[in-house]
Amino acid sequence: MHYTEDCRDRALSLISERLLRAVDEDEVIRLRRRNYLHLASLLSEKAGFTMLYGTLPPAVCPLGLPLVCDDRDALYKSLLRRGVASEVWWPGFDKSVDWSRFPEARFLKNHVLLLPVHQGLQEKDMEYMAHSMAPLRP
Repeated sequence: MHYTEDCRDRALSLISERLLRAVDEDEVIRLRRRNYLHLASLLSEKAGFTMLYGTLPPAVCPLGLPLVCDDRDALYKSLLRRGVASEVWWPGFDKSVDWSRFPEARFLKNHVLLLPVHQGLQEKDMEYMAHSMAPLRP
């Protein structure tokens, strides 16, 4: 979670470099955007969470769909039981920071959950995720 100087001069491995050369960047962006937008539409106006961002700007390649959750940890555990590997985003608090000075950051660290939208997923996977969240809504 924390940067260390010993990571500064590390290079990409040859295997990783070859794998990256085979990736179609435009296709990755297209698929991630498709998944993000589809999942966002399925989750719009649902109780228990809101989307961190209202829109997905053009050319942005999303890592995931971030939600601000009323009870992030319960949602995370419930999704995990259903086979959905969401991420507790930005976990932990660096002890060298006075977090009392940053209430908004503290709130986000305690409430943001990231849903996967990577290119290996399909629209049916977005539908399963949205369906898996249904029992958590009032």
